[in-house]
Amino acid sequence: MDWIRLWTLSLLWGGSFPFSELALARVPPRSIVGRRVALAVALLALVVGALGQIAGESGLAGTVGAKVAGQDLGEDRGWR
Repeated sequence: MDWIRLWTLSLLWGGSFPFSELALARVPPRSIVGRRVALAVALLALVVGALGQIAGESGLAGTVGAKVAGQDLGEDRGWR
């Protein structure tokens, strides 16, 4: 089971390098970085929002998740 995970991880990790090389030949590096950062922000916002829904309004995950979802918690926790 551990070997399967290791092989899967190595294929996913190492498999991105040939595609990066092809992309860099056609697209400027700043464009690629900008798109990767935008994708990471969107995915992180979804994860934090889901954690906020799971954790409710308690703790940091709830506060951040509510802010990402645009909800007002009705109390001031220093977030502006």
